[in-house]
Amino acid sequence: MLDLEASLRRKIAQANAAVGVETVVIPGDDAVERVFDDTRAEIERIAAEDAGFIDEKEAELDAFSGEVFREELRQALMQAREGELKSLPWGIGSGFRAARANGVVFAARAGSRIEWRFVPFDARDLSSDRLALLGLARCSETTARNLPEDIRARLFELWDHARDAILADRQAELDPATRAAAVPKAQRDAVSLLFAAMMIEPAVQERVIEALQAPWPLTVSRALREILDRPDAADSAKVDQIVAYVEGEGLRAPRVPVEPAVERDDIHLVCYQAVSA
Repeated sequence: MLDLEASLRRKIAQANAAVGVETVVIPGDDAVERVFDDTRAEIERIAAEDAGFIDEKEAELDAFSGEVFREELRQALMQAREGELKSLPWGIGSGFRAARANGVVFAARAGSRIEWRFVPFDARDLSSDRLALLGLARCSETTARNLPEDIRARLFELWDHARDAILADRQAELDPATRAAAVPKAQRDAVSLLFAAMMIEPAVQERVIEALQAPWPLTVSRALREILDRPDAADSAKVDQIVAYVEGEGLRAPRVPVEPAVERDDIHLVCYQAVSA
């Protein structure tokens, strides 16, 4: 069910980005209205027959869907290029011209995980949105290579920024306070009430508390908040209702393996793509 909801939310985000959604489809999501009035600059680029304009717009839309990139990989594998791809050296990179950004997209391996970071040339506002960065770094076989010497000279400096950001984010993930903050307040309040409950089977209490210590969708928080805020119900009744809700919805704590801590030397550059105007 969680996979289904995640898929639905992804499709809704794509629709919002492309044409907008007039009404709320899933509670907690906002409808987005799109007004298709092209800006003067865009109209002038179309009038000037700027070939790069369409490529940029396609890249923006493609960034919302991993299907595009999976299909490109499938095509490459069908062309028997798997050996070529696997033999690429680590740290390989290139660059090209595009008006949509000025910076470098880095792909790195941090322990067992692949991490993505975009570092602007001013080293501010780093991004880690994987699909967006794939779209940003995307080009075709006919795209002219462009990696000026001034950009090449800054690659190590920009990579240091990317690696520091990856390390900081991974360390934050392992911080118990960060993990607790990811759990909605309604769930935390329900857990506090359950801890104080006396007339409840210990095995059930442990199971429900464990389930509520993992982040769940907004619908769960709303249902719990409705139970917690009932002024006419005693705490014991609220506990019974929380247990019944969690058990009835089949909520179970996900068995997610904890990523081991990484050191700075464990973060290795896989490849990079410089994008500059």
